[in-house]
Formats: sequence, C-alpha cells, structure tokens
Amino acid sequence: MEREDKTLRDIVISNIKYYREQAKMSQEDLSLRLGRKKDFIEKLEDKGMYKRLVTIVLLDDIAKILNVPTARFFDNTL
Repeated sequence: MEREDKTLRDIVISNIKYYREQAKMSQEDLSLRLGRKKDFIEKLEDKGMYKRLVTIVLLDDIAKILNVPTARFFDNTL
C-alpha cells in the first residue's frame, strides 16, 4: 500500500506498532499497561480485526507509555 493510499486509521495503527516495537514492548505488555485485555493491542494492530474506535484519550495513554508525542501517531512519513 502506498503512503497516499493509507487512511488516517492505517497511519495511526502503523505508527502505534512502529513506536511500540521501537520501545521493545510486546503487544501484550502494552495492552496490560493500558489496563486492557491481553489481546487488545493485537486486535488494534491487526487491520482485519480492527473494530474499536481509537480515541484521543487512548492515543494519549499509549503515547505516554511509549514515551512519544501523540502527534507522532499522525505522521505519514514512516
């Protein structure tokens, strides 16, 4: 998929995964630190199973845990 074909949701999800991996954190670890079920991030990152609304509050919480600015999740240059 080319960058310009990505939806905002695709960009945000890809960036969450990128920064999670940069932080050397598993999907399960991030889910648990968010206070969610163990497979929450797995389902979030798997576009085929994506059914949840990603809120700014959730993005802020993930950003704090991964120690990145929330705005980075909207960056389409990765």
